[in-house]
Amino acid sequence: MRNIELAIKIMNLFPTDSIYLVGGSSRDYLLTGDFKDFDFATPLTPDEIISLLNVDTYDEFAYKFGTVKTKIFNQEIEITSFRKESNYTDNRHPNEVIFIDDIKEDAKRRDFTINAIYLDKDLKVHDFYNGISDLKSKTIRMIGNPYTRLKEDPLRIVRALRFSLALEFNLDKDLEESISSLKDEIKKISSFRIQSEIKKMLKTNSKEEIKATFKKHNLEIDF
Repeated sequence: MRNIELAIKIMNLFPTDSIYLVGGSSRDYLLTGDFKDFDFATPLTPDEIISLLNVDTYDEFAYKFGTVKTKIFNQEIEITSFRKESNYTDNRHPNEVIFIDDIKEDAKRRDFTINAIYLDKDLKVHDFYNGISDLKSKTIRMIGNPYTRLKEDPLRIVRALRFSLALEFNLDKDLEESISSLKDEIKKISSFRIQSEIKKMLKTNSKEEIKATFKKHNLEIDF
């Protein structure tokens, strides 16, 4: 069974218009026709998701932030409830997560436009921030003000570079300028989070390519 067929099978467990393939899953499917991670979004709450899927085992830490990480049909999946997020005073986690049922509002809190494209079980595209256009132009663009979004969670700087390298996309001019202005914010990120991103980068790019990219943006990162 192809991954998209399995994803639709999972979505068919949910009521109509209540679950969407999103993030890297929808992005990679639209780019290549395939994807690896099974990431979904839903207006249902975590408790409603768990009840509907009738699962006993899930990641309790992710659950606190509105994501049900579990296994269904022998496949690891993540289903995140639509939500709004408050300020990031620790530069990592939102102070408060508020569950909502507005898909556009959920898309607004995501990082980049290409990661905020939703596919329903009929593979109809729901694109509120021109992610499809940016896929076509091979552009990494932040949703909202890039300076503000990077400052609230500086790891987005590293993520922007990771997607740019892996997909061979260019950074939007405003995003690139914001990264330059906030390069010192990298120091606020734990080494664990940075190394986790670097491990992902090493799956698609060489150590030399990664170092050259960080150097290009005047970012100091320890490997």
